[in-house]
Amino acid sequence: MSERPQVRVPVEGEAATEPAWPEDEGPYVLLLDVSSTLEYETLRRWVEEHRPGGQPAVIIPIPASRRITRQRLDPRLGARLAENDDPLLVPLRVVWLPEEERGVRRVRVRDIFIPGDPRDPNRLRQQWIKARSPNRMRIMMGEPARKSAVDKRWRDPGGHGPADGTPLEEYVSLQAWLALERAERGLRGSRYKVPKF
Repeated sequence: MSERPQVRVPVEGEAATEPAWPEDEGPYVLLLDVSSTLEYETLRRWVEEHRPGGQPAVIIPIPASRRITRQRLDPRLGARLAENDDPLLVPLRVVWLPEEERGVRRVRVRDIFIPGDPRDPNRLRQQWIKARSPNRMRIMMGEPARKSAVDKRWRDPGGHGPADGTPLEEYVSLQAWLALERAERGLRGSRYKVPKF
């Protein structure tokens, strides 16, 4: 999970760009960084529409990186990582963009008076944006990685891993967040500050 993903260029009149399905063979484990049911359903639909036929894919939500929640890791992630195969781990997230004005997307002064962060709207605002400005939603894919590659980094004695008590599923979740933050920075530009973990 280190390089930028390919982003499909939209055809004229299309509302949003979408990532291309990973070229590597499955099986796939889709790690969804979601903060609402709307985000989950949007990503689930994208997976169902783009998944190559016959390729096994498991969808597992990970705790939302943009909000402090009491959400715990889904136990299915640990169980899936314990299986004796080498799935492709694919992080996905919905990115919320500010309105476009004269070809530029940026937070405006008047946005200060609207409650909440336009880059992380609450559930009601997400529904409003989807209904009125769906071009402000983007599906973002972080760089996919094989379980074996992530497991190798996890076992490195110099980082988070078994030596400091970090379970593999927690490390995978952290790596997914970082891959998504890098991809989002590619979309928003380096002036947008990415939260540190």
